[in-house]
Amino acid sequence: MFALGVISVWMDGGTASATIGFPSKGTIVFRRLAVLLMFMCAVGGGRLTADCLSEERREGTLGLLLLTPLSGLDILPGKLVSSALAAVYWVLGILPVLSLTLLMGGGAFGEFFWLSITLLNTLFLSLATGLFVSSLTEDACKAITNGIALAFSWQCCFLRCCLLWKWMRHG
Repeated sequence: MFALGVISVWMDGGTASATIGFPSKGTIVFRRLAVLLMFMCAVGGGRLTADCLSEERREGTLGLLLLTPLSGLDILPGKLVSSALAAVYWVLGILPVLSLTLLMGGGAFGEFFWLSITLLNTLFLSLATGLFVSSLTEDACKAITNGIALAFSWQCCFLRCCLLWKWMRHG
């Protein structure tokens, strides 16, 4: 799915003209890849952590975890880190691909840097949302569906707030 999205963004970005008043091809590709990656971070994090605690509860091993000298505040960050490691490596691995758009004239290094920080922050919020949903339910399908839906709705809420702030600032 991600590969098809990248190919379609790349092909569509290649048809734009780079005349005066129009953004360059690199800018178009950078912006569209940014939106696609933001969506992938918002949905992917909720999917990864949505079943980590509910799986422990279904299998009956959560009680065994609590019998160890670990507290609940030790278990939650451990579950979050173990589930998030693959997602963080995925984001760090996709950043060099995103930086190729800078060579195409896709903007400044500052935009790339802030987008990288935003992607990691979005991923963390999505992972935390999935962990929250996992603590509420035992059913795997319900946990994953609710985790994705809640993580995506958070992102839409933040996007609306940012657009409202930009509109109020710039008129």
